[in-house]
Amino acid sequence: TGLFAGAATAMVIARPACTDVLLAESALELATGPSPGGPQVDFPTCAPSSRQELGREVEATVARALGMAQVPTAAMSQATEVAQEPHLLHLYVVQSDTDWCRSPCDGPTWELAAPKPEVGSPYELLEAAIWRQDRRVALYRFDSAWLGTAKRSFQDLCHGAGWACPRYRQWREARRILEVGPWPAELDNDPPGLSKFLRAAFEQVFVQAHAQSSGAKHVAVTYSGHGSHADGALFEGSVMKEDAVGLLNHVADMSADSWGRLSLLNFGGNCAEGRWNMLAEMHPFADWMLASDLNVGGFELTKAEKGHESMQRLQRLGDLAVLKRSSEATGSVDEMVKSIVQARQEIWASVFNESIKRQGLEQSIAAFRPASEFPPFAEAFRMAYAALHSPEARASFLKHAEANRCDVLESARWLDAELQRQGVSSAVVVRFEALRPLYASTRVVVEWKSKTNGLGFNFLGFKDVPCDFPSALGPDVVPPPGGWPLKASQWQPPAPEGS
Repeated sequence: TGLFAGAATAMVIARPACTDVLLAESALELATGPSPGGPQVDFPTCAPSSRQELGREVEATVARALGMAQVPTAAMSQATEVAQEPHLLHLYVVQSDTDWCRSPCDGPTWELAAPKPEVGSPYELLEAAIWRQDRRVALYRFDSAWLGTAKRSFQDLCHGAGWACPRYRQWREARRILEVGPWPAELDNDPPGLSKFLRAAFEQVFVQAHAQSSGAKHVAVTYSGHGSHADGALFEGSVMKEDAVGLLNHVADMSADSWGRLSLLNFGGNCAEGRWNMLAEMHPFADWMLASDLNVGGFELTKAEKGHESMQRLQRLGDLAVLKRSSEATGSVDEMVKSIVQARQEIWASVFNESIKRQGLEQSIAAFRPASEFPPFAEAFRMAYAALHSPEARASFLKHAEANRCDVLESARWLDAELQRQGVSSAVVVRFEALRPLYASTRVVVEWKSKTNGLGFNFLGFKDVPCDFPSALGPDVVPPPGGWPLKASQWQPPAPEGS
């Protein structure tokens, strides 16, 4: 799709007709962005009919099945205020770069991902974009009528010249309620400096969100993107750990008399953020956290598996759609989290079932209760390790943990069993189950090689052992003989269990 001087003067290019499945598939690719190392995302080269739009047929079919009313998609809502305090305020954060959207980004991409509320809905959605290609942070409020026109940008905004044109950018930016930047170009090569800029920018984002919805009963934050080091950093490490903690402390202080803690931090779509150090840093700030200790996604679907029914299921069962429906039903946050975990299991058992079997994909999602349950679990784990009575027991603990790729539950099981052999009462597993009450995985679809269970110790090697026990257990515990391996070059593969 080319970039045009203006919709009125753009040349209309002859294109093949679009199919509904192609538009639905394209909408998903545009909404979620490129995979690491994958090709750039681009718009479909076909021409839609007057009734078609990006993802429209999928969404309409789902809505009919659920008995939901449809908002006229060409309508243009001018309302900017909600009619009531929301049941849930959801801040959805994305990070866009030139592989996802070349500047000036004048066509729909990430804006398609989250289903938008109607004006006056008990679900309020604010969307924050880190525009790497423009060096700015922007906060938007879209509604369902706005999204309908965005999905019809080919017909309604660009007049048949393509899906992208200057009028689309104007349409999007008219819903911007905050902009910070541009940041200085030299920060592109200065990660600590950019981190500080983004921390300050997101402090403004949260101030604006609080001003818009200070009366929200619940507040959720979702980041859509890749994982990082699972050390407390946010947004793929763009906001480093110290700045991330400072940002969330700022949010907690600002909203102490209204929101209180965040209800949900949703990292469930990010790879391998379910690690000890992530919970250790984030636990004061959220009642619930969704995360996986494994890579997320990577499904390779055949053409037959990308059919209309599959697109319907993906639309209906995605985290963002489930969160919106649960909020509109004014359910509890516990119910929202449970629904997201159940929906992920259903997607694996249906849309991605054959792909998981072919590829042997190990996938998981875990729901944690960090604020209330991480401190007592961490203390129970440290006390159990400290109670090991001999150097041989401490060496065996290290060997078992590394044999299970630093899995926390497997390590807790070993501690409980060993202490029981010593005649000492131990209930570390019980504490773990209180911390991680909800869990789903693809074990029901395909046999796994690993024994991971949703939460791991951080790795000190490149995505592998040795495990970061010094951070988890603290400096005061007695290490195993020879000390803790602190880097991959010091690690030796453990001998088989029982040898």
